[in-house]
Amino acid sequence: SDERGDPAAETEHRASLDLLRQAVGQLTDRDRTILQLRYGESRSFHEVGRMLGLSESRVCQIHTKVVLRLRGHLMKKAGEITLDA
Repeated sequence: SDERGDPAAETEHRASLDLLRQAVGQLTDRDRTILQLRYGESRSFHEVGRMLGLSESRVCQIHTKVVLRLRGHLMKKAGEITLDA
């Protein structure tokens, strides 16, 4: 959807991005690197592993934990915002 025409949706989108930036900022350098390579550079788990000296399966495990951690952080913050409203 196009949020540019809806100021409320755009504000919510920006707030979500700020929360995500905060959560990513709390990750280790290795975890941030894995996310950057995976999503920023569209690398496969195999490629990421090769670049970091890890097995493909280990990168996949770390990725899963990081995504779950980020999701939990965002859900917690969303709950806090909802309770404050």
